[in-house]
Amino acid sequence: MIYNYKIKLKNENGTKLDHSSAYKLYAALLEKVPCDYAQALHAQELTPVSQHLDITDRNSPIWNISLFGNEACSFFSKSLHENKTISIENGTWLFEKVGRTEIKSDLDLLANAGNLPDTNLYIMKFLSPVTFKSNGEYALFPSAELIVKSLVNRLNALSEDVCLNDPDAEKMLVSGVRISGYSLNSTAYYIKGQRIPSFIGHVKLTAGLSAPMANLWKTLMYFSRFSGVGIKTALGMGGTDFVPILR
Repeated sequence: MIYNYKIKLKNENGTKLDHSSAYKLYAALLEKVPCDYAQALHAQELTPVSQHLDITDRNSPIWNISLFGNEACSFFSKSLHENKTISIENGTWLFEKVGRTEIKSDLDLLANAGNLPDTNLYIMKFLSPVTFKSNGEYALFPSAELIVKSLVNRLNALSEDVCLNDPDAEKMLVSGVRISGYSLNSTAYYIKGQRIPSFIGHVKLTAGLSAPMANLWKTLMYFSRFSGVGIKTALGMGGTDFVPILR
């Protein structure tokens, strides 16, 4: 089960949010769920929450939250529905509009992905700062391999029934997908005073894959809309969306 919330935030004082404000919003949200559950989330390497801020319109930022699994959907949805505001250090934000998309099962996930048009070209948009950990360092530029492996790891960890434990299939995806264009800017994400080098913008991903691998790639692309890519997606980094390009 996946719940995806898009919450339009409003502040009467004219205060602005930046991408890093997503970390503060997440910390405030954690205070509204049971303490033992919040502590259990801290112990997990990959939490069943992915969230980021879309600040395309600085006057009406959109808080995008994806929840994975029955437990996360239950605890966080209750809080999001019961509370109409959330307070962080720079003010109180009203939930002006709340929209929710539900994917009730992994079968629905696969069906929705299968309904995407058949194409070998996608634009992946990085809606909040993104980076990957590679050889112990932050990657200042994405690669197809980093994107594919991140999505495979997330699908395996967050999906209840869909699992890709085939190293050969992963290798075929990595070798068959390439970045064929990009428009990126370097940026930084701030968490508790820590500056994390990152990038934002979009890449064009071109795939040369067999039909079965192409279907798997469609599933990963569709899943990326909820899971994000890279590190610290629960803390506001790695928000993504995609556009299939028909030729």
